[in-house]
Amino acid sequence: MSRRQTLFTSLLATLAVLLVIPALAGARNITWGHGIRIEPTSRGGIGAVACANNKICVAGDGTGHLLSTTNVTATKDSWKTAYRTDSDGGITGVSCPTTRFCAAVDSGGGLTYSTRPTSGSWTTPTRIDSSTLPGGGYAGFTSISCPSSSLCVATDASDNGKLYWSTHPTGGKSSWHYTTLTGLLTSVSCGSNSLCVAAGTQRYVSATPTGGTSAWKASGALSGGGIYSGVNCQSATLCMAVGYSGSSTAFSTGTKTPTNNWGNQANVGSSTGGQGQGLLDSVGCTEGTCVATDTGEQAFATSGIIGGNWHSFGPIRSQHSRIQSAVACKDLVCVVGDSSGVATTAKLK
Repeated sequence: MSRRQTLFTSLLATLAVLLVIPALAGARNITWGHGIRIEPTSRGGIGAVACANNKICVAGDGTGHLLSTTNVTATKDSWKTAYRTDSDGGITGVSCPTTRFCAAVDSGGGLTYSTRPTSGSWTTPTRIDSSTLPGGGYAGFTSISCPSSSLCVATDASDNGKLYWSTHPTGGKSSWHYTTLTGLLTSVSCGSNSLCVAAGTQRYVSATPTGGTSAWKASGALSGGGIYSGVNCQSATLCMAVGYSGSSTAFSTGTKTPTNNWGNQANVGSSTGGQGQGLLDSVGCTEGTCVATDTGEQAFATSGIIGGNWHSFGPIRSQHSRIQSAVACKDLVCVVGDSSGVATTAKLK
């Protein structure tokens, strides 16, 4: 189990798996399909997912496999194992800015990429991050975000997280550079080449992500042992961060001006954890709507980026145990991959 996974607690939930969410004021209709098992549970489950458009998506699992689909909304199994990396750990982050470039990082500090991500043609992982933990072992990466093929930014699990970046991500280890920030980093998302947000025990924003430590401004510390578990910037003018703390199992804060003001923290669902509700661990946004999931497979949606106003519609699947999930949204489609190896897709209208 990766260091990031130890942040999440598994809770069980039981409900039907086909849900249609009525439109809220200014929100979109969301229709969830049935979950599709895309790999056996022995592979450790899905730890990361990314979509280049509303058809092509890539997922990574806990044993270093990369899976892909060219029809993510198919009602039958359309996912295929594209590649098995020779890595020291599971895939912890995937980013696909285009259909011709995807990059993935793992818990051993490795990076692999592909210019044909659905064909099975991925590079052998290169260890970019050699940082170690106090107790031994590699810190490893926790996430990656590539707003284009000419910029990738990744975070690691060091006690004071390192943030790696490259303007030539296919150029090998020498093309990557890093800076050290304060606190644990769990997630990074870049809405453009000139806007990235990294989050963990603190939230950092940068308009020049390759500018070194001084270019990353702390913009939102959490009290009471809280942590941002996920962040997603749909663009340079829309970002959403989610997480949990000692006083709330699920909160969010969003903004349309990431380098300036962020909204107040808003509870997502029941702040004390309703029946079946777990810790909020992932978020994805598309066309002004954000979808988040928790460790109980509960799903939430909002189009009120600043004020929150999340709509809770219960678990999207039933009768599966899970520890965490990963969400990716693109072009009015969202896909959730979870730690039991099941992918569930939502269509937004």
